[in-house]
Amino acid sequence: MFKEIPRGVEVLIKKAAVDPAFKKILLEKRAEAAEAIALKLEPAEAAMLEAVPEAQLRAIVASTKVSPSLRPAFLGYAAGAMVAALGASAYGEDPDEWEMRTTGIDPDIPETTEPAETADTVGDAERATEYGTLSGTVTDENGQPIGGVMIVVITTNRFTTTNADGYYIIAFVPEGLYEVKASRVGYDSQTREDVKFINGYRTNLSFFLTSNLSSEGFPSDPIIKGIRPDVP
Repeated sequence: MFKEIPRGVEVLIKKAAVDPAFKKILLEKRAEAAEAIALKLEPAEAAMLEAVPEAQLRAIVASTKVSPSLRPAFLGYAAGAMVAALGASAYGEDPDEWEMRTTGIDPDIPETTEPAETADTVGDAERATEYGTLSGTVTDENGQPIGGVMIVVITTNRFTTTNADGYYIIAFVPEGLYEVKASRVGYDSQTREDVKFINGYRTNLSFFLTSNLSSEGFPSDPIIKGIRPDVP
């Protein structure tokens, strides 16, 4: 179906196929859907998107199938990861058939090297060997996944947010040691130092965040600012 559809429009359609909230934005506001995931459409792509009747666009989204291996990328809000996922799927008939090696860095878990389950957000094999990749999960003190957590590889322009299952993946990180920070409103942020990225490998890094909200749902030890009524 997508052989005739530009890559930018394809990203939006696949995202809408797995994300009902995003689907509503796409059907009703079109251009704002691209802005929501920081996706820059080419003028021709934007014109094509605006020209599709709503009923036809709705039908296209409804008939679009997204491979389970690609869903994590499209459940997030990082357009770069989605574009990379499509690049990987174009490399072969089944992106799950393509393997790269992975190294794990998890608390209290020995580092291991094993074949990764997918290469769906890493791009084609040639590019993947030139960069490192980071993936993992974020959970709270009760072991529950936390969505919407910002994951940033410090000193690079690589970042993403966790999906509803607390999962994230960041591709195309130059080889080296970096600090990686996880943060979200309502939780104490956490920074991990000396996270090692190796070209052609996937590093597995999980975070455990602690809520900083009081029982009433407000941040602990809030700072209250006021203006004295007797001061001009």
